[in-house]
Amino acid sequence: MDCTKLTTESYLLYLHDKGFRFNDENIAFIYFGRSLTNASEAIVNLSIELTIMSKKTFDGSYYISILETLLDHRITNRKAGIKLAYDKGILVG
Repeated sequence: MDCTKLTTESYLLYLHDKGFRFNDENIAFIYFGRSLTNASEAIVNLSIELTIMSKKTFDGSYYISILETLLDHRITNRKAGIKLAYDKGILVG
């Protein structure tokens, strides 16, 4: 499923349905990061996905770091974001 095709709210609900739970602080941090960086929902969602894929949990500061990395590299789609994550060592394997 391409998380970049959903709103952030819909993506969080999708993850919840899959058993991944966010507490109120996590959700606030997600929206804070979006506001701080003025990122699109697609890039916010991709940052959430990459955070969970690499950490197996949600880490707010790591999420912000990934969000900023995606923006710094002008990533606009999931495929490019995943490739960058492997190139930067965010994801391994």
